Amino acid sequence: RAAPMAAPDEPAAVVVNDEDREQAKRETRWKALMTFHHAPCLAQSVGLGVAGGTSIGVLRYLTSKQPMNALNWGAVVGGLLYGSTWFVCRRAMYKSIEEEAKLLSGVAQNDAAAIREYAKRVHERQQQKKADA
Repeated sequence: RAAPMAAPDEPAAVVVNDEDREQAKRETRWKALMTFHHAPCLAQSVGLGVAGGTSIGVLRYLTSKQPMNALNWGAVVGGLLYGSTWFVCRRAMYKSIEEEAKLLSGVAQNDAAAIREYAKRVHERQQQKKADA
C-alpha cells in the first residue's frame, strides 16, 4: 500500500543535521547584526547618549583643559544617558503593549467600553497616518 502524499500547500519535511544547524546559526547571527539598528528605542537612546556625552565632554574640556578627564566624563554621562533612556523607553513601550492586550481582551469579550475605546484608538491612528503622509 502506498503512503499518503502530502497536500501541495504543505511544506516538505525538513531534515536537520549539524551542518544545517550551524548554517542556520550563522544566518541568524548575520541577520541580527544587519538589523539590530531597527530595535525600538535604539535611535532615540543612542542619540541622546551621544549628544549628552559629547556636550558634557566638551564642557569639561573647556573648563579643565584635561582631555582624558573630559573624555572620561563624556563617556560616563553618555553611557548613563543611553542606558536610562533605553530603560524608560522600553518600559513605556511594554506598558503600552500590555494596555493594548488588555483592551483587545475586553473587545474579544464584547465589552462595550473596550470596543468604544478601541475604535477611538484606531481612528486616532488613522488620523496620525494621514497627518504623517
